Amino acid sequence: MTEDGPGPWPGVIPAARISSMSLFMTAVACSARGECVLRESSASRVFRVSFPLPRNRHFFGLGCRRASETDLITAPMPRAIVAAILCCLVAVAGVAAQDSRDRKPPGYLDPLVAKYKRALETHRTDPRLALTLYYKLLRNPDDIARLSPQALATLHNNVGSIHYEAGESNAALLHFREAQNADPENAEARVNLGVLLSEDLEQHDEALAHGRKAIELRPGHAKGHHLVGNILQKLGQNAEAHLRFKTAEAIASGKRASASGGRALWRWNATELGEITHVPVGNEAELVMETISLKPPVFRVRQFLSPDERSRIIELARSELRESHVVATADAGPNLSTGEDGSSPKNPPRKSQTAWLVADADDTGTLELVRRRAMALTVLPDTVKSERLQVLRYSAGGYFGAHHESTAFLRRYATLLYYLEGPGEGNGGETAFPLGPDGDGGVRGEAALAAAGEAIGSGDVRRVCDSSFGVRATPTPGDAILFYNFGADGEVDRHAIHAACEVTGGVKWAANHWFTLPEEDAGGGREGRDEL
Repeated sequence: MTEDGPGPWPGVIPAARISSMSLFMTAVACSARGECVLRESSASRVFRVSFPLPRNRHFFGLGCRRASETDLITAPMPRAIVAAILCCLVAVAGVAAQDSRDRKPPGYLDPLVAKYKRALETHRTDPRLALTLYYKLLRNPDDIARLSPQALATLHNNVGSIHYEAGESNAALLHFREAQNADPENAEARVNLGVLLSEDLEQHDEALAHGRKAIELRPGHAKGHHLVGNILQKLGQNAEAHLRFKTAEAIASGKRASASGGRALWRWNATELGEITHVPVGNEAELVMETISLKPPVFRVRQFLSPDERSRIIELARSELRESHVVATADAGPNLSTGEDGSSPKNPPRKSQTAWLVADADDTGTLELVRRRAMALTVLPDTVKSERLQVLRYSAGGYFGAHHESTAFLRRYATLLYYLEGPGEGNGGETAFPLGPDGDGGVRGEAALAAAGEAIGSGDVRRVCDSSFGVRATPTPGDAILFYNFGADGEVDRHAIHAACEVTGGVKWAANHWFTLPEEDAGGGREGRDEL
């Protein structure tokens, strides 16, 4: 890449947190969107040369004003012609000399572009180091002066994303606004700003305006539609929210790839019911894992959390609890999402409260310790990200109907469900897998499968949790349940449909740790990606 033009490398981005509060980090895509990292060069390549002619008149060379008709008439013709020719020759020679000085060796990369590119590449593997590199660029006035508005917006947006993932909302808000000011047409910055305004500050009207503008800028941006759906749902506008969720799902389905993206992902094999596996997790005591279902593969990890860890998670979540919502999918029936017209159904799909926790926001380090233990158990690569911890509180009568963790938009490869507290023996709250054939009432044969399907389609969680269907896991405090939402073939596993059975007494606390696949394009459509 030369100092005056874009290079051939397209900008690309991750996301980060895949949930109702998804974040996006952008990189300027010069080849795809016509954006340049550097501003137009202020150095002029126009050369002005002059020669003395009779009567003190001048002729101007290439790139300057043309000689006037009076000049040509008043100058002696032979001298005028010679002067004009010499003027052109000298000007051309000057341009050639300047081009020779500006010519860079093959592979030359402007130092500022090199620093910019290194920061973006570092972001994929080490966000904290990338943050240091970003700030070195942002704190250098000379670099800022040379960056294009699009590149400057990218830097601020990525810095804001890192701060937000660390629970530093105030710093994130500052940089998201700076990104939007630098480049008002940056859709990702608007979505990020909308997420923060809605989820953290409850400023839904401004957040909705940014979400709608992002969709206007990029109609095929699934995350923009999903953000607007979330906000509308909170504002009680369920009909349009339902349509936005369906649009996001349809867009994501059009570019959905297999789970592994051509790379084999680790998964524990479920070969025998009751099989015990001992899993080492670094310096901690090894984990004991029991197979409780073969299809889908479901494992109970005994005492994954200590009593102190469970108490700390509940303590952090109490002040953050909000009414739980669901995401409508393109194929969800009216009883599983919303009414026929998008309105709220008579029997809501879930009754619970939800809180989202950020590991970096916990000064005791408990959440980070749990996250590391979870990553060690799942043995997944860094490309599979762990989302923020979702904490759930079910009071008596609370439940979550049959659902699947993964959609085309939210590609959750594996789920680690933590039982934190209650509700006590005989008070319900089990986790049911109605299509699992390995429980006491295993679903075997067409008739049994049809009956299970009817129970799921009814939207009645009591029917789904009937002991005659599938596999059920008892909520034992401290234990965790691990299951995969994708099969070994890389496709979504329908057997992973599950429900949180109704709590009939006491209070049940649980938490979900999701491990989400990176967004992938299926080819076609846009020329290049502008997301990390």
